[in-house]
Amino acid sequence: MPPPATASLGSASPLSALRRVAVLVVLVLLTETAPLEISLVYPAVPSLSHEFGAAAADIVVAVVSLSAAMSIPVTGRLADRLGIKRLMLACSGAFAAGSLLCALANGLPMLVAGRILQGAVGGLLSLSYALVRKVFPPSQVPLVLGVAATGIGVSGVAAPFLGGHLTDVYGFRGVFWFLLALVLVMLPCAALVLPGERPVPIVPAPRAGRSASLARQRLDMPGALLLGTALGAALTGVGRSSSAGWTAREVPASLAAAILLGLVFVRRERRLARAGVEPAVDLELLTSPGMRSTLPLAALGTAVVAAVGFLLPQMVQDEQHIGALAAALWTFPLGVATLLGGPLGGIVARRHSPRHAALLATALLAAAALGLAVLPHDRPQIGLLVAVFGLGLGLQYSALSNLVTEAVPPTQAATGTALLAACSQLGAGAGVALLGGLRDTSGPASPAAYSLAYLACAACGALAFTTASLMRQGRTPATGGTGAPERPAGPQLPHHTSPLAHHEGDPRMTTTPSGSASTAAAPGADEFPVHTVSMPLAPRKFRPGGAGSTPHMYGHIRLTPQTRVIGAQVDGLDLTAPLDAATRAELRQALLERKVLFFRGQQLTATQQRAFAGVFGTPERDHPFLPSAGDPHVVRLAHDAQNPGTENIWHSDMTFSPQPPLGSVLRAVEVPATGGDTLWADMAAAYDGLSDTVRRRIADLRAVHEIPQAPGDVGAARARLRPVEHPVVRTHPETGRQLLYVNRVFTSRIVGLSSQASRELLDFLTRQADYPEYQVRLHWEPGTVAVWDNRATQHYAVCDYFPDHRVMERVTLVGDRPA
Repeated sequence: MPPPATASLGSASPLSALRRVAVLVVLVLLTETAPLEISLVYPAVPSLSHEFGAAAADIVVAVVSLSAAMSIPVTGRLADRLGIKRLMLACSGAFAAGSLLCALANGLPMLVAGRILQGAVGGLLSLSYALVRKVFPPSQVPLVLGVAATGIGVSGVAAPFLGGHLTDVYGFRGVFWFLLALVLVMLPCAALVLPGERPVPIVPAPRAGRSASLARQRLDMPGALLLGTALGAALTGVGRSSSAGWTAREVPASLAAAILLGLVFVRRERRLARAGVEPAVDLELLTSPGMRSTLPLAALGTAVVAAVGFLLPQMVQDEQHIGALAAALWTFPLGVATLLGGPLGGIVARRHSPRHAALLATALLAAAALGLAVLPHDRPQIGLLVAVFGLGLGLQYSALSNLVTEAVPPTQAATGTALLAACSQLGAGAGVALLGGLRDTSGPASPAAYSLAYLACAACGALAFTTASLMRQGRTPATGGTGAPERPAGPQLPHHTSPLAHHEGDPRMTTTPSGSASTAAAPGADEFPVHTVSMPLAPRKFRPGGAGSTPHMYGHIRLTPQTRVIGAQVDGLDLTAPLDAATRAELRQALLERKVLFFRGQQLTATQQRAFAGVFGTPERDHPFLPSAGDPHVVRLAHDAQNPGTENIWHSDMTFSPQPPLGSVLRAVEVPATGGDTLWADMAAAYDGLSDTVRRRIADLRAVHEIPQAPGDVGAARARLRPVEHPVVRTHPETGRQLLYVNRVFTSRIVGLSSQASRELLDFLTRQADYPEYQVRLHWEPGTVAVWDNRATQHYAVCDYFPDHRVMERVTLVGDRPA
C-alpha cells in the first residue's frame, strides 16, 4: 500500500543562504500576525463595548479563537496535501478579507463574520514551523524554529503601544485597518519569497473497481471539520464558564457536545482507517509517544501564558490607576525577553535536547507567576518578573516546535504542528477561563484576588514542569526532524510481491528486495528540496566483530568461516552418529559465534535430523500452518512451478509467536539442478551499522508481529493467533549483543507511531538485511544441512529454479520471549 500522498517537493538545488534568510524574515512577520491581532484587539475592547455593548464585545473577542480552533485541523491536513505555501497564502488572504469586513462593519453580524474569517490566521504559526523543517538544513532547523518564534516577541513589544494609540485615535476600526494594511504588504512578499510545492490531486471516494490505493488519496474533510467543531465546542464551554459560571446551561451543554463530537470523530477515523481511507488526523500520530507527551505540555504551558497575559495589563492598570498605553511601559520587557528566549530555546534544543528547553521554559514561567503572586508590585519588580516570564515564553515556543518536529514524519509536518496549535488554543482558552477567572471569584478585583490567580498559574506551571520532566521523548539533541524516519530519495525499484500476498494493499506482503523509494518529479523553478537523512549506499559503520566476538578456539570440530561476519562450514562430523559432549558444546558455541553453520554430505533421516537438532535445543512440534513430514516435529517445504515458494522475502521464522524459535535445522531432500540458494543476514551486524542517532531513536520502541493475511491454512492460523509485541531492538539472551528484530513478513507496525511513520521506519530498518556485507549465501547440494540462530538472523530462499522441484525438511527449536 503506498504511503499517504503529500505535496510533492522538488529536488532542485538547495535554496541559497540569502533566500533562506528572506524566507525566515517573511515567516517571522507572518507569524507575528496572530499574536498581534490578539494584542491589538484587547485594548479596543472598551471601544467595542461602547458601540455594540459589553456582551457583544465578549463575542467579538472570543469568536476568533473559536474559528481558529475549528480551522486549524483542516488547515494542517490541507497543507500536507496541497502545500504549505498555498495554505499560508490562503490563510493570510482570509485574514485580510476578515480585517476589511471588521473595519467596514456597521453592525454586529458583519463584525462577527469578519472575526470568523480572521480566525484563519491561527494556523500560520504552525504552518511556519512545518515550512522551516522543509526549507532549512536539519542542523539549522532547531535554531531557526526558535528564531521563527520571535514574531511573538515583536508583537509583545509593539502591540501594547500600537493598540493603545490606534484605539485612542481611531477607535476599534483603526486596529482592523492597520491589520489589513499589514497583511496586504506581507502577502506579495510571501508569494515572492516563500518556496512552493506541487500539490497532489484529491480524488473522490473510491467506487467499485477503483484501486484501494486511490482511496488513501481522498482527504477526509468531514472528519477534519468534525474535529474542528469538537474543539470549538470545548473552547466555547470553557470560555463561557468564566463569565456565566459552570452552572450556566450553555457551559455543560457545550462541553457535552465537545465530548460527543470527539467520540464520533474517533469512531469515524478508526472506521475509515480500517476501510483504507486516509483519515483527517492519523489517530496513531495523535497518540504516538512524542505527541502524547508534547500536547499536554503545550496545553498546560499555554494556559499559564494566556492567563498571565490576560491578568498582567489589567493588574497594572487597576493597581497603578493608569491607562493601557501607560501600562505598556510596565510590561514591554516581556516582549523583549521573548525575542531572546526563542533563539535561546533553539540553541538549548540543539546542544542538549528539546526537553531541556521545555524544562527551563516551564520553570521560568512558574517562577515568574509565583513571583507575581507573592512579591511587591513596584515597577522594577514587575519589570524583572515579566522579563523572566517573557524569556520562558520564548523558550516554550521553541521547545514545543522542536518537540513536534522530532516526533512526526516530514509528510505529516503540518498536521503535527496543527495539532500542537489546536491544543494550544484549548490551553489558552482554559487558562483565561479557569486561571484568570479566579481573580473574580472573591468579588471585585483586588491585590489578593490577583495573587490567588497568579498562585494558580504557578501551580499550573509546576504541573507543566513535572510533565516535561517525565517525558521520555525529546531527551537527545534536536536533529531538525532527521531523527524521524524518512523515505530516501532515489529511483523507483520494481516491487516484488510474495506469493502469499493475496490481500490487495497489504504493506507487509509487498516488498522490494533492495528497498523501495519514490521517483522525484522534475522540480519547478520555485520549488525546494527536502533536507532528509538519505540512506547511505553502504553502511555508515561496518563492524565485523562486535561485543564478545573474539574467535573461539575449537578442538573437536573443523570450522571454515564463509564471510567475515556470518556463516561457517563444519567438516569432519558424521551427524548420523552420536556426538560426544565436547563436540556438542563446541557446535553450540560455533552457532552463537557464526550464527549459521553448514554441513555437507549428511544423509540423515527425519528422525536423525530431529535428534541432531537436540544438540542446539528442544524441537518444536506442530507448526501453525505448514505441513509435517510425517513427524510432528519436522516440517516439509516442497515447491515447484505449480506450488511456488513463499520464503523469497527476508524474514525470521515465526516471530508472530510470543516465544519465537531459537533456531532451525534445515535439510536438503531434493535440490534443483541450478538455483534454489538460501541467504542469511546477520541482524546484530546490521544493528551495529546503524547511526548512533537511529539507534537512540529505536532503543525503546516495540513492534507488532502477526501472521499476514492470506487464504487457506495461513488465514486460519491468523484468525486463531493474536498479534504479539516484541522489542524493535532485541538483546541476544546468550551473547548479550543487540540486534534488529523486525522483518518484512510478520512485523506489521511499530507501536506508538503513526501509520505513515511506522511504515517509513519499518521500511528503513528492514532494508538493513539487504546489505551484502551482512550476508552469507548457501548453494544447496543433496545431503546439505544448515543450522541457524533465528534470534540473530533473517533468511531469504531464492525462487529461481522452476520448473525443477525443491524439497526441504525443517526442525524448529523452542525459543524464549524476546527482551
